[in-house]
Parts: sequence; structure tokens; C-alpha cells
Amino acid sequence: MYNKNMNAEEIRNKLIKIIEIYTSFSDKNTIDELLVNIANRSISVLNCERVSIFILDKSKRILWSKVALGTNRIEIPVDEGIAGYSANHNEIIKIDNAYKDSRFDRRIDQKTGFKTKSILCIPLISLNGEVLGVVEAINKKSGVFTDEDIQMTKIFCSTISRAIENSKFYQELQNTFYSFLEALAYAIDARHPITAGHSRRVTLVAMRIGKAFGLADEDIEKLRIAGLLHDIGKIGISDSVLKKPGRLTDEEYEEIKKHPLITYYILMKVKFPKDLEDIPFIASHHHERPDGKGYPDGLTDKEIPLLAKILAVSDVFEALSARREYKKPYDLTTIKRILIEERGKQMNAEVVDKFLEIIDDVYREIKDDQQRGISDF
Repeated sequence: MYNKNMNAEEIRNKLIKIIEIYTSFSDKNTIDELLVNIANRSISVLNCERVSIFILDKSKRILWSKVALGTNRIEIPVDEGIAGYSANHNEIIKIDNAYKDSRFDRRIDQKTGFKTKSILCIPLISLNGEVLGVVEAINKKSGVFTDEDIQMTKIFCSTISRAIENSKFYQELQNTFYSFLEALAYAIDARHPITAGHSRRVTLVAMRIGKAFGLADEDIEKLRIAGLLHDIGKIGISDSVLKKPGRLTDEEYEEIKKHPLITYYILMKVKFPKDLEDIPFIASHHHERPDGKGYPDGLTDKEIPLLAKILAVSDVFEALSARREYKKPYDLTTIKRILIEERGKQMNAEVVDKFLEIIDDVYREIKDDQQRGISDF
């Protein structure tokens, strides 16, 4: 596999780098994250200037790639260039001088100012033998690409293919999961048409606040799941209380206060992954207050998790901005006044302050969503 020009130390270092690529994969990576991660790590393995991972989109007949997160995708027709030829013919291509090969498309170099010299293209093949895309390495730093480079690249191409397939599957599964949660939340909210869409809007607001705080993606995901499920406990509240027009009696209010605890017990029966195990607690504590007068546990500000504090503000905001049988929707000025008055009492001060930074935009988005919801009934 390796010639005498590659000593044991070089082989060892390259294999270590390949193993590092393997261990960096996660089935939770988005396709974009996966492509950027693989491309960046592969450069040192192949000792070249650039590596691109192109994905084949058969319906659009294009190959697309991602240079860096936050940038637009690069798209090329599948029947153009070296990468296109490799994908179309399921063929490994090694070129020492790109400008002497008729298949090379010079327009990209002309557009970017980059000078392509040597190229190595290897197709990515799925388990059922279909071409998923192409790994394209450009400009070997010392000479041209060798047969050893081909073998080294083939070692991890199969794993790249599995990672891409897993990532696609995970995203499809995740989309199905969230669609189910949204449908479940809608069914609970729709027991009373006037509150239909409440959980979805609380979730949207919570995620916006979380992003304003700069929370990690894992916490944003928790807000999304907990937000959609925060009122699932209302399934255990009688219609006579839940749908009652006007104010509740003290006895009825005590019954409605049971829904967070019911939420907790329902969600504790769900086998969440380890990194989502606190979802039941977050979802069921959106009625806790910094002054300790909330429910179900009467927690004080320091005892309430940040994500539950965010849900609390989101829940109050959506209720204030929406129509209820006992009130009309409040305007933005009134909502801001109430949030400021309840800052540090009913709701955490830091979360209220952060929300006020983005509330104008969020208010417009939520009002649009409420109008669409009303039109459904």
C-alpha cells in the first residue's frame, strides 16, 4: 500500500489524523457541519491546499459543497468539471496538471483568483452502491498526488459516506420527531380553539430569547422540546375548567395549577437521551417565580433553571399578546409595561431585560402567527 518514500512515522501520523476525523463525526452533525469538519481535517492528511466534499443532488443535477459555516453553498452542474466527471462516471481521477486536462473548468479559478495545479477526486459511495458525492483535493504541497494519497483517501471515504448517510437519516428523523411534537402540542392547545398554537408560539419566543443569550445549540434544542411540551399536563385538566369563560374560582384555579406537575409525571415516563434528561423539569417549571410564589414547587430565583425562566417569560408574553375569553390582546406598549413591573417578581429580571432587547421584532412575528392561527378556526 505504501512505498518506500513514506516512512513509518509519516504513516503513523496520517493514520492518527484519519482516526481523529473518525472520532469527530457525530450523527447529530448537520450536513453542512459535517462537510466543513471533514474538509478542514482532511487537508493535513493529504498535505494539500484545499479539500472540498461535494454532495450529489440528483433531482437538481448539481454537486454542492460548503466551504465554511455561515457561507453560501458552492454549486456546480453535475456534468461539468473534474468533480462532475468523477461523480458521473464513478471514477477516481488523479491529475498532475489541471490546465492540460480538457475536463477541467477554468472558470472557477478565473472567478476566485485561485490557481489549481494538481487534483485528486474520489467518489463517495453509499451502502447500496450509489454515488453520494465526491471528495476533491487540490494542489498537493509537495509535488503531485500519489497512489499512496489515493489509498489514504479511500481509507476514510467509506466512513465519510456512512457519516453523510447517518447525518441525513438523523435530520430526517429529527424533522419527524419535531413534527410529531408540534402536532401533539397543537392537539393539546386546540382543546380550546382560542389557545390553539399557544405552545408553538411560546417555543418560538423561547428559542429567540435563548439565541439572544447566545446559548449553545443543545440548550436551544431543549427550549424547543420543553416549549412544545410545557402544557402537555393540561390533558389531565377537565374541560369545564380549561374551557371556562371568564375568571376561575379559587377551587378551579387550584385545579389548573396541577397541570405542570402532570406535565412532569408524563415526561418522566419518556426515555430522553442523557443530554436531554432535564426536559421534564424545565417544561414543568414554567410557572415558578423569582419571589417564590410560583408553582408547583415554590422555587426561588436561584433554584429555577435558566431555561425554565426563559419559558416563563415566553409563556407570559404569549398570553399577554393573545386574545382570551376574558380579555383582548394587549398592545406592545402595555406588554412592555407589565414585563417591567413584574421584573424580578413574577419573572426573572435578567431574562426580561434580554427579551426587551428583541421584543419589537418578536411581537410582530407572534402577531402574524396568531392571525394565521385565528384564520384556521
